[in-house]
Order: sequence, then structure tokens, then C-alpha cells
Amino acid sequence: MGSNTYPGRMLVIGNHAGQVAIDAMMVSTAMVLEAEPPRIVRGMGEYWLPTVPFVNVLMARMGSVVGTRKNCVDLLEAEEAVIAFPEGVRGSTSSSVSATNSRSSASASCDSRSRRGHP
Repeated sequence: MGSNTYPGRMLVIGNHAGQVAIDAMMVSTAMVLEAEPPRIVRGMGEYWLPTVPFVNVLMARMGSVVGTRKNCVDLLEAEEAVIAFPEGVRGSTSSSVSATNSRSSASASCDSRSRRGHP
């Protein structure tokens, strides 16, 4: 967009390796401190997160929800900003090197399609 203005519904999708979503916290913090007007980003997490002591309270206070399709649609219909990292638990055991390699492979695949004239 070229500016720090992000009105309306928004779905922010990222990819991270590891169990602590520091990258999601960084994006969420930037949306509060840098966006005009400031935006609260609603996180979506694994189904078992609300069963973990302390994490369940943190999720409720931050407005996070379990990452179901229905919850995502409901938030977007309410013009919310939603952040999700669909790699989830499966990627939590991967190393950052393997995550980087898979992202590089995906980027190379997209680049090669673009060079062949495919969208």
C-alpha cells in the first residue's frame, strides 16, 4: 500500500518455525504502534491452546480465537484484522534452516511460473 493506513477487514498470513510466535507479536505490535489508525490484530491459534494455563487467559485478553474457518470468517465479516500462521504445530519441530529452504523452494517455484507467463 505504501502507507501505514490499513482500513477494513484484513487477513495477515505468515510462516514461522518454532513454538513461540515472536513474529506474530512483532506484526501485532507494529499494527498498534505504526498503523493509522492503530489496529488490533486478532490471532488464531491451535485448538488446544485455550486448555493451557496462562495461555488461555492471555488469548482471551488479546482477543485471540481458535483457528477455525468459522472463527476466521466471523472476524473478517466484522471488519477485523486477523493474523494466522498456518504452519502451526507441524512446523514447530522444524529447524529454521529447513523452514528457510522450503520458503526458498516456494519462492523459486513462483518465480519460474512468472517467467513462463503464468500468474
